[in-house]
Amino acid sequence: MQDLFIQLSSAVGGLMIIMALFRDHFPPQLRDLLEKYTSKLVRLLYPYIEITFPEYTGEWFKKSDVYTAIQNYLTEK
Repeated sequence: MQDLFIQLSSAVGGLMIIMALFRDHFPPQLRDLLEKYTSKLVRLLYPYIEITFPEYTGEWFKKSDVYTAIQNYLTEK
């Protein structure tokens, strides 16, 4: 257990050094570009997706047909 803690703390320390070097020595444009594409990659691989369908749409708060269809489908199950 102690060996695992030593390895983990060493890895975290190394990661902190790499992040500090990256932050200090890379131009902001390159950092922003890398962060943008890293974020896209993480969102692509993220297994949980949240999709929202509003119950009422439009100016007159007409009930959404899509919401009704989804509600009917889920109540049948």
